[in-house]
Amino acid sequence: MKINALLFASVGLISSSFAASTLNLRNFSGVSVGLPIVNSEGAAVAVNSFHANAGYFNTTINWSTATAEIIKSAFVGIDTSPINGGTRSGLFTGQTFNGTLPAGFAGSQAYVVIANNADFSLATHFAVVAANVAFTGPDGFGNSAQTLDALSAANVVFGTVRQVTTQPDNLANAAFVSGVEMITAVPEPSIALLGALGVFGLVRRRR
Repeated sequence: MKINALLFASVGLISSSFAASTLNLRNFSGVSVGLPIVNSEGAAVAVNSFHANAGYFNTTINWSTATAEIIKSAFVGIDTSPINGGTRSGLFTGQTFNGTLPAGFAGSQAYVVIANNADFSLATHFAVVAANVAFTGPDGFGNSAQTLDALSAANVVFGTVRQVTTQPDNLANAAFVSGVEMITAVPEPSIALLGALGVFGLVRRRR
């Protein structure tokens, strides 16, 4: 009995000492399944000109009036070294975190945040995608593994969704339909509507 107890205790120590959480981010899973990062003309942005990180927001955000400053102050990133675009323009995939899951993450709504600067405190443009899942808590051994997808235009909560006009580089047969542009703020629909009505009024008045 003592030998068995000692064996189980040793296994527990070994397991806990190697316990880790890993997290992979991606905004594409195939040549036509994904959401590339694009510019205002719909062209996939250059390699290494954007970065992606996963995390949660420590307060409820009204995305219709959100700004870059609000996002930076409320976003809690899981990694201090977000992944870059790799070798394909507009696309990212890879491991962004490997360690012990920080307090506050397990069970929290997961978001993927794309920024125009590796240092989030210096970033000025963002796109935010709700992953529609919660961060996975560790199992009985302290391990967890998760992939967060930013694949759907329907899940974009901050950013401008555009038709892709120029497909990402280095991806044969790419056929992405929609992409997301990083922005500084989301214009309120009422303001946009008033502007449109104003232009319409001016045109009508000239006639």
